Amino acid sequence: MNELDLEIALDRYDRVLKINPDDKSTLLTRGFTKLKLGDMPGAKADFDHVIGLSPEQPMPYFFRGFMKSIAEDFEGAENDYTRCIQIDSKHCEAIFFRGCTKSLRGDLKGAIIDYNRALELKPDFSAALYARAEDKKELGEFRDAMADYTKFLAVNPDCVEAYSNLALLKFTTGDLEGALAANQKILDLYPDCIDALYNLGATKCTLKDFKTGMKALDRIIELEPEHAAAYMRRGMAKLSQGEVEAGNRDLRRAVDLGLEEARELLDLGLN
Repeated sequence: MNELDLEIALDRYDRVLKINPDDKSTLLTRGFTKLKLGDMPGAKADFDHVIGLSPEQPMPYFFRGFMKSIAEDFEGAENDYTRCIQIDSKHCEAIFFRGCTKSLRGDLKGAIIDYNRALELKPDFSAALYARAEDKKELGEFRDAMADYTKFLAVNPDCVEAYSNLALLKFTTGDLEGALAANQKILDLYPDCIDALYNLGATKCTLKDFKTGMKALDRIIELEPEHAAAYMRRGMAKLSQGEVEAGNRDLRRAVDLGLEEARELLDLGLN
């Protein structure tokens, strides 16, 4: 619904509540509509009203928790999600969003416990898979994170960010071919993705496949003539092949673009 449709719906809910101010269903729906319109105080008032009328109903706690998350009151959001779960222990979305708030508060292990529980209730909950992968990556549990990204991508094959994270973890764990395969998925979707081209160029040069690597780096520079890191990496590749003058020229260009790491290479006499 667009903003006009929401305003029309809100007017309809207002008219219903003038007749029956304690209609819990309409209060809850109006609160969520206000939330969509950005009226946080109005939404909270409606959710609070429903809780006052029916404190054992889970949904107003869920919606109020969601509202608090938007307002970045993560502690308050977690408390509301917890109350929702206490009333309905199988409320999968509340469990998932509580995990998200725990993650945002830095409790990654607690978040993963909630994601696990949500996935037990709903094994195809791809958002929980992705969130668990992210937190496991942050905890250094790379193999588990890669397994989750792989499962997520099986049902979300167009997610560039997931492929990018998977490629990074495979590179980090020494699986260069796996990193290239994940990176290629991005290029299949977006052939001129700068980050993917750079990863391809850097990895291929590491593997001494300079022809493929430099082709990717050339394409980056064609697309973004001021991409300092691409100049530096291409310069290093040229130096590795004995092209001293051309390599130094690329390193100097990277320095001119502000990349101090390239200056360090020149100062070390890698020429």
